[in-house]
Amino acid sequence: TLLREADARKASDDDRLQAARNYGKALEERLQQAEDRKQDLEDNVRSLTSKCDEATEKLHSSEIECAKLREELRTKIEAEKRSENTRTSNRHAGSDTAFATTIALDALKKNLKSADQKAQRLQAELDGMVRLFVVHRYPSSAEILTSSFDRRL
Repeated sequence: TLLREADARKASDDDRLQAARNYGKALEERLQQAEDRKQDLEDNVRSLTSKCDEATEKLHSSEIECAKLREELRTKIEAEKRSENTRTSNRHAGSDTAFATTIALDALKKNLKSADQKAQRLQAELDGMVRLFVVHRYPSSAEILTSSFDRRL
């Protein structure tokens, strides 16, 4: 009887030991999955950071282009005003020059508007990438961070 009880306890202990080993293996697998997921998230953060940097560079170059176009437009407007004053004082000037200048001025205004729109699109793209970066980088506080970010905008 004691031998049977000992065998039963040993079998029970063996079963518990096997269950503990299985549980340990399951934990190791979950740990590996968590580490893989962490690596994926870190890769995503690096990718988003890179995209944000690229968008920032695009925005910066667009802002520079916009500033150049504004300066060019301002210079041409000033030149047009001087030219208009000259034409006003000198009635012999033909209307063709004024018409051509008006067309050129309209084209410059369209170019400036286009450059401003491009800068706004790039700013919106950058803002979206920053929000996405914040959500991926700080998922537990993403709502707080993104709402704070939106208020700053």
